[in-house]
Amino acid sequence: MRKTNVSFLAIPALLASASCAPPVATALFPAADAEPTWGKAPFPSDLFVKDGRIGPIAGIEVLAPLAVDVLNAQLGALDGFGLRPVVELPIAGPLDPSSLPAHTGDASAALFVLNVYDRSPSYGRVVPYDWRLDADGARIKGAIARGSVLEEGTRYAAVLTEQVRGVGGRLGAAPAFTALRTA
Repeated sequence: MRKTNVSFLAIPALLASASCAPPVATALFPAADAEPTWGKAPFPSDLFVKDGRIGPIAGIEVLAPLAVDVLNAQLGALDGFGLRPVVELPIAGPLDPSSLPAHTGDASAALFVLNVYDRSPSYGRVVPYDWRLDADGARIKGAIARGSVLEEGTRYAAVLTEQVRGVGGRLGAAPAFTALRTA
């Protein structure tokens, strides 16, 4: 099996905290001492990488209840997330679907995927992605745009901005993410 060594930073949101109004929805992110769980942490993410490999993923039984061990073993053989990964950003609270762009390709967008590997010839480039809110409104899902691939051996960041809003109010960063930003 080919190993791609593409990884994502655990950056679910760059949300401004200047607003005094409490958020009506929150981008989920685990506390520094907590085990990341699929569906409650941004995915893919370096949060799920242990000792250079994708570690066993808590919560993955939701995807494959009868094949958890097989799936974790297959993922454990990989050192990255692939060249065309689906990005998932879990949200707690109601999200305003009209604030979620269907397609992004530059850093002025409400959310985007950015090459953050400074030795890459495409460092700083935004990768085109198509976005949607899943049926229950609990996750923003992004698929790399047709005709695009990620660079092997490169790190990317999924960036969610305050332009994505909750229904009737702002989207806030998870307390654990805010703690990382202010540490």
